[in-house]
Amino acid sequence: MTSILIVEDDPLQAEALKLQLVDCGYQFAALVRSGEEAVEQAQALCPDVVLMDIMLAGKIDGIDAAQKIRDCCDIPVLYLTAYADEAFFQRAQVTEPYAYLLKPSTPREIQLAIEIALYRHRMESMAHATLEQAVAERTLQLEQARQRITGILESTTDAFVALDTDWRYTYVNQRAGALFGRKPEELVGKHIWTEFPEAVGQPFYHAYHQAMAEQMPIELEEYYPPWERWFEHRVFPAQEGLSIFFHDITERKQAEQQIQRQMTMLQALYFGAHKLSESVDYAGIAKSVTRLCVEVLGVQLAWLGRAEADGCVSLLAQYPVENAYPRRITVRWDESPQGQGATGRAIRQGAPVFSTDLSADMSFSPWHDMALKEGFRSSAAFPLISRGQAFGSLNLYSPTPNYFTSGRIELFQALADQAAAALVNITLYDEVRAYVTQLEQRVAERTADLAATNQELEAFSYSVAHDLRAPLRAMQGFAQALEEDYGNSLDPRGREYIGRIVTAAERMGTLIQDLLSYSQLTRAEIQLSPVSLAAAVKVALAQLDSEIGKTGARITAIPALPEVMGHAPTLAQIISNLLSNAIKFVPSGIQPQVRILTEDRGERVCLWIEDNGIGISPEHQSRIFRVFERLHGIETYPGTGIGLAIVHKGAERMGGEAGVESETGKGSRFWVELDKPPTTEKP
Repeated sequence: MTSILIVEDDPLQAEALKLQLVDCGYQFAALVRSGEEAVEQAQALCPDVVLMDIMLAGKIDGIDAAQKIRDCCDIPVLYLTAYADEAFFQRAQVTEPYAYLLKPSTPREIQLAIEIALYRHRMESMAHATLEQAVAERTLQLEQARQRITGILESTTDAFVALDTDWRYTYVNQRAGALFGRKPEELVGKHIWTEFPEAVGQPFYHAYHQAMAEQMPIELEEYYPPWERWFEHRVFPAQEGLSIFFHDITERKQAEQQIQRQMTMLQALYFGAHKLSESVDYAGIAKSVTRLCVEVLGVQLAWLGRAEADGCVSLLAQYPVENAYPRRITVRWDESPQGQGATGRAIRQGAPVFSTDLSADMSFSPWHDMALKEGFRSSAAFPLISRGQAFGSLNLYSPTPNYFTSGRIELFQALADQAAAALVNITLYDEVRAYVTQLEQRVAERTADLAATNQELEAFSYSVAHDLRAPLRAMQGFAQALEEDYGNSLDPRGREYIGRIVTAAERMGTLIQDLLSYSQLTRAEIQLSPVSLAAAVKVALAQLDSEIGKTGARITAIPALPEVMGHAPTLAQIISNLLSNAIKFVPSGIQPQVRILTEDRGERVCLWIEDNGIGISPEHQSRIFRVFERLHGIETYPGTGIGLAIVHKGAERMGGEAGVESETGKGSRFWVELDKPPTTEKP
């Protein structure tokens, strides 16, 4: 078994390196912390390999120690250090090291470096033997090393290739061959840029050259257009060339992009609702929507049109206002030629209509030349709908062909729905105000009575106009009204559908509220001060009083809970979320049992909340603190998947941490660690 001498003056790193080597099947010879000890132990133990840190305590550093070992012993030395300074490289080259690994290095990287070093060392040793013996031993050892390295490289989940300094393949594993669509043996000896000329100039082409030139490991994730795939590359240079690990990460990237699109949609809708709430007139709402589409969502031009009774589409607002295109075109929503574009069809059909390439879209012919001159290459129209009838459209233009993807169409239609609801509400608001004014003028003698009524009516109208979730509340209100007024006239399935609508609306309302809470927690300025954990627990229990009563949960807390540095509302919300989960995620028929206790951790206090619930398997414990992460169906355990994200973010904003210890079926122990308040020294 290969024996390794570790030279490392950091005890933690030395111990970690020892465990990695043992896990890789190597024998641990000794661990020393200075250059003098390294030379002494190398002479005494004669290990197979020396892993040498450069910066060491003592009179000589790792480079000087490596030189002495090279002078007196025939032992390969590998540098393993966090220092990548050019001066170190220049000094280290004199000692002819077998490898130079940068911390942190993975076990696989260290193993490969050791095996390659052993292989190289064996080759050098064999050169000193007789020619016949050298040939026989070299042949045997080469085959053994080849099989061993081949086994390692073929067993890895990554594709792997090795290149020499002339950019020719010296090794290609089976997984790489499968990605290339070529047999590995056919590529060995071939020039990479000749075999794949389309790769020249791509980001990883430059990364390979940089790694070769600078002899520095490089990692990168890049999209490869010729294959329309994403790849992660890990490039490790050596004097012989490059060792390259890579694998397809397209699915991961697509998932990340989908999450980003969803977050962008939610943020845009929230921002749009906020902007709409700031507008108190019809024109103001229209201007806010078009400006949002350009400045936040990235289109080139946006204009809002209203369908008039005579078939024309009138311009309500546009952004940028200096663009003359919306004022120069004639658009209708009837069956005339001017009504066959995206705007007219969207209003007639009540559904989004888009053009992926205006240069080839014949339906756009009345405005074709003018649109191309403005630089537009794709367009879309989204209907403004009220009570099932389109009364206008949101019209967008982009300089990019195929800009309106399915995700963007969904986003813009949601924004158009928000705008439609706001415009309808402000119209109702204006109508109510006009009616109130008329009544005041006609019935002067009842001014006193009407004043109170008008005040209530204005307050109601203001609430309607500024309700950020008007579409959601309208859906919920209409469903409840239908159930109350016509429930007896519906069959069981109809009443079931109404119940589902109400439940879905309530669930979405809770989700929006949690998202707002998370967003506010992320952006709000938090001032930390000493906060009583006992007081925060009391507030949380009061908030959950109804839930505790329904479940019969038993919650106990240790007396004299200490103070921590925190933000009282945020801390109370964290505890409330953790207690709510502890009560909720319990097997059916089991009384929830919850314990609240603390642990002194020096300068910090750790708050523990323990339960007797269903528990969480280890592989899922890091996921549950992310937004929208749910381990169970909403039918089994209701919730939004945001509560623990709020816990994690709240602890982070207060300068602390949050986590969980759990096993499936054995309950969970959630913890929040925060700083202690500063102590006041007595004179």
